[in-house]
Amino acid sequence: MRSWQNDFMRCSKAFRSRGREDHKKIIVEIKDLLRKKGFDNYHISSSRVAIHINPLGSLKSDAVEKILRYHDVSWEEVLAIGDSENDIDMIMRAGLGCLVKNAPDDLKRGISCVSEKDAGEGFSEIIRRYIGI
Repeated sequence: MRSWQNDFMRCSKAFRSRGREDHKKIIVEIKDLLRKKGFDNYHISSSRVAIHINPLGSLKSDAVEKILRYHDVSWEEVLAIGDSENDIDMIMRAGLGCLVKNAPDDLKRGISCVSEKDAGEGFSEIIRRYIGI
């Protein structure tokens, strides 16, 4: 079965952590391994739950842009919610970009909308606050 995500997700890989591994150390190891194999055109980031490996130039905002064009919707009409580095490009382009509380502190700088709760509860909080559902 194909989902609407398949065209966008085929170039993105995420590996879920089993525990409290040091993601910074793992990212360095992955970058070194990819570089040794001749792959130096990937962006590697951590959401503190998973490690994401994406080809350079493949951003969430690229996928959202295609969806917006298809539905004739502008970025000003978008509420984007995220929790990690790979969400920032989308959040910065959205009419309203928000982060959940457990997002890394360095990402929160310059973001005016941050939930009071973590993860899924933070997402729900933002939806209720701005959409009223």
